[in-house]
Amino acid sequence: MNGPRHEGCPHDAPPLFHPEAGARLRRVLARVFLLALAFAAVTASLSAPSSAQPNPSEWRNPDELNTPYDSSSSNFGVQTTSFNAQTTSAQTVVFTHARSTTVWRSLDVLACARNTVSLTRNEFQTRNLPSDCTRISRGNSHPTSASTTLSRSVTLTQAMISNGGVVFYLRVFNAVLYGKWVSIPVPLSASISSTNPSSLAEGNLDGATVTVTLASTAYVAAASLGTDDFELASAPSGVTISRVSRTSATAAVLTLGFTGDFDADAKLSVKVLASGHTGSGDLTTGEEDVAAVVEPEASISSTNPSSLAEGSLDGATVTVTLAGTAYVAAASLGTDDFELASAPSGVTISRVSRTSATA
Repeated sequence: MNGPRHEGCPHDAPPLFHPEAGARLRRVLARVFLLALAFAAVTASLSAPSSAQPNPSEWRNPDELNTPYDSSSSNFGVQTTSFNAQTTSAQTVVFTHARSTTVWRSLDVLACARNTVSLTRNEFQTRNLPSDCTRISRGNSHPTSASTTLSRSVTLTQAMISNGGVVFYLRVFNAVLYGKWVSIPVPLSASISSTNPSSLAEGNLDGATVTVTLASTAYVAAASLGTDDFELASAPSGVTISRVSRTSATAAVLTLGFTGDFDADAKLSVKVLASGHTGSGDLTTGEEDVAAVVEPEASISSTNPSSLAEGSLDGATVTVTLAGTAYVAAASLGTDDFELASAPSGVTISRVSRTSATA
C-alpha cells in the first residue's frame, strides 16, 4: 500500500555507492596517478645526467675518448700516446680539453695497470683505491687559469710495463668519468743467448762464437748486416769481432778473434748498433764471464850472497819462486829439472832443495 513516506525511515537512506560518487572517486584517483607520474618524471630528470654529462657508470670507449659528447660539451683526452718502458724516472702525461676556457678544477686522475676501461665510481675514493691504481692528481690542487692542457707526472710501475699499457681515469666534478688506455711499448733488447764454447776463457777466445738475440725488433737483411753493425761494449784487451752471420730475423752469430794476454777475469758484452736492426737506438747485451789464464812464471826472489860476484859464485844459492804453478814433490825434484838460461862460463847447478810448493 502506497502511503506517504516518513522522515528517518530506513528505506529512505541514499545508496552506499551512488553512481555519481563513484565517478568522482575515479576522477580523483586518476589525478593522483597522473601527479605521481609527473613527480617520478621530474625526479628522474633531476637525478639523470644531462646530455653533456653522460651517466658516470657508462665508460667511454678508448677509441671514442677524444670525440666530444656534443658541440658544447667537455672533450677530455690524454695527449700522451706512449711511454718509455726503459726508464724508471717519472714521465709526463698531458691531459687535454677542447675548450680554451676550461679551468682544471675538481679533477681526479688515476693511473692503473690494466688494459680494460672499467672502474666503479666508489673506486675513486682513497679507501677503495684498487691495488693496481695510483692517484696522480686530485681535487682542487690544479691551476685555476684556463688552459687546454694539464701536465702531470707518472712513474711507470713494473705491473704497468708487464701489462703493456696503463689506463688513465679522469673524474671531473665527481660526475663525468673518462677512461683512456695508453700503450707502453715492450722495450727493445739484445741478449747473448749462447756462446761456443759455453764457458769463455782466455785460452779459447780466438775463434769462439757468441749468439746475440733481439727482442721486439729484428736484424736488417743478411746482405746488409756486418761487423760494422756491432761493437764490443766490454771485452778483454785484444778481442775483436771477426765475422757476423745472421741466422734468423732475431739471431746473429758473432765470431771472435783474440790476440793478447790478460791475467784477471773479465766480462764480455755486445752492442748492436742502430744500423744493424729495424728498431731505434743502440742495444747492449748483458755481460758474459771470461776467465783469465795466468801463465806460470818463475822469478829469482833472492840470492845468497845478495850480490853475486865471480869470487862468490862457487857455493852461492839462488831462490827461484814460481807463480801460477807449483813444483813437483821434493823427492822428484832435482838438478835435471833446471837449466841456466844465462850464466858466466863454468857456472853449474850442483844441488836443488825444494823449500815450499813454490820455492
